[in-house]
Amino acid sequence: MGNTDAKTTGIVILTIIFVACYVVALFGWYTFTPNEKVVSQLAPIVAVIIGYYFGRLPSEKNENSLKDQANKKDQEAKQAREEQSTAEAKAAQLAEKVKNAREALTSGATATPSADLAITLGPGGSTPHEAVRGGAAAALRILQS
Repeated sequence: MGNTDAKTTGIVILTIIFVACYVVALFGWYTFTPNEKVVSQLAPIVAVIIGYYFGRLPSEKNENSLKDQANKKDQEAKQAREEQSTAEAKAAQLAEKVKNAREALTSGATATPSADLAITLGPGGSTPHEAVRGGAAAALRILQS
């Protein structure tokens, strides 16, 4: 940014010199040439130079402002992508936990159709209660991890 400040300062100094020369010639305080046509021909050139440099300064500020906004949007988009990938990773971890818990719960039950599972796991069922408790405890540990 130091280079931009020196450039801006230089442009402002040159513009002040051109304006001062133009004002001196316009009011006739000093005659640069004996011909007034030269001064009247230089007036549009000076006006163009002044207009260009004073028009350029705000456009550079606008350009820098737009670059800053674009960089901010890029950072926000990057952060959103990172958050999305983190959320997807957490969802995958949860899906794995549910899968492992399901496997732990089904390891305690026998290969019984779903309709007969309540009867099998009930008080008179054929599955030992210790196996069911072990499967439930394993599923609980998986879900708490």
